[in-house]
Formats: sequence, structure tokens, C-alpha cells
Amino acid sequence: MLFRWAYGGGFVIQTMVNNPALFNAYIAASPLPLTEKISTIDRLLSKNTTFDRVLYFTSGTDEGVVKEGTDELDMLLSSKAPETIHRIYREFDGEEHRSTPFTTLYHGIKAYYHYYPELHFSSLEEFIQMGGMPYVYSYYAQRAKQFGFSPELTQWTMFTLTRNAIRANDYSRFDAFVNDFKGIDFIGLLRVNRACSIAAFYLKNKRYDKAISIFTFLAQKHPNSERPLNGLGDVYFELKDEQKASQYYQKSERSH
Repeated sequence: MLFRWAYGGGFVIQTMVNNPALFNAYIAASPLPLTEKISTIDRLLSKNTTFDRVLYFTSGTDEGVVKEGTDELDMLLSSKAPETIHRIYREFDGEEHRSTPFTTLYHGIKAYYHYYPELHFSSLEEFIQMGGMPYVYSYYAQRAKQFGFSPELTQWTMFTLTRNAIRANDYSRFDAFVNDFKGIDFIGLLRVNRACSIAAFYLKNKRYDKAISIFTFLAQKHPNSERPLNGLGDVYFELKDEQKASQYYQKSERSH
């Protein structure tokens, strides 16, 4: 990453124009002067239609000539920048010329590592708003490209998506997630309590065969855990098979 402030920020932009492949990220705090660089940046974007670096630049809301330049650059990027570039322009309210470098450096580094964490959503609504599964697969493709990770969805992402569907009591989306994540293959990677929560949601929705299948698999995989055995007892209790329910409850007690 290349980071500088003020005239150094102008140097960051000029370096990007002169040798765009030199750095992975260009971070410029209150860069100046920019107006005279706009035409050269325009030529870069026209010539390099697959430009895929991170460009993060900022100004304070009251920085006069600095803000004029960053606004002009933002307008150019909005109309000409290829989709491959990860660009962010931030106006920092409450910051002035001498304070923007500290805020810019923090947020610039954070922007560069945007695709580094395992993806998770706070709710099912957030998942839908962000674009659903196409967004998730796109995120992991970009993560793999930038950082060399596997493009496959991580266990944590798959589980949190499934958990959000459980919390939203959305059975159809829950079942779609489990099927998309290849059912037992995905469930077998989870901690036993997390895996049992999936079986328990099938039980709640009266999908007894699926609940039995998962609880049985988990009981075999985790023979010293009472949770899957207790879950099987709950399933057979719901099915009015008191004998089998009692057998599994007793096995659960003995596994403690």
C-alpha cells in the first residue's frame, strides 16, 4: 500500500497514474493539487479498463481547494471507473486538513482488507439486502483473488446464514441453505451443538425424517455427547413412540 497526505497525497495519485501496478492500494489523505491530474487519470481509466487496485481518497468537508479537487476526481471516477476498481471517496465531517491523515490511514487499510474476513450477516434481512447468494459467492471469489484463500464458502459463513434463517423462523430459506451446502457434508464440519440446532429446527417444523437423519448421524459422530441422543428422544416423543423416546433419553443420561 502507498499512503501519503496533502502534497504527498497528490504524489500517491500521480504514482497510480504513472505505474498503476506498482502497489495494490493507493490511499491519499487530502490530496492536492488534483485538478491538473484529472486529464491524465481520465486517460488511465480509458486505457486500463481492467484496473483492479484499491483507491481510497478523502477530504474534510471544509478543505476548500482540496475538496474541489477530490470532488472533481470523484465525479470522473463515477462516470469512467471500471467495475474492477475498488474505489472509495470519503468526506470526513469534523476533520480538518491536519487531522485527515490519521482517519484516512485507518479507514483506508480497512477498505483494503474489506474481503479478508469470513463473511457473515447480522440478520436474514441484511443478507437479502446485500444481494443474497450471488453476493456471497462474489465476495468469496474476490477474497480468493485478492488474498489467495479458497473460493469455497467457509463453515462459519454457511452456519451463520443457516442460523439467521432459524432466527427468522424462515423454514423454506433454511432448507434451501442446508441443501445448497450439501446437508450432511456441511453439518459434519460443525460443532455438535451448532449441528444439533439444525436438526432441532427440522423437528420444530415437523420434518421428522430429516431430524432423525441428522441426529442419528451426529450421535454416531459424537458418541460421548448427550445432545444428539436427547434430540432423537424429542423426535420420537413427538411421533408418539414413547418406547423409543425413553430409550434415547436413557442413552442420553448414560452418556454424561
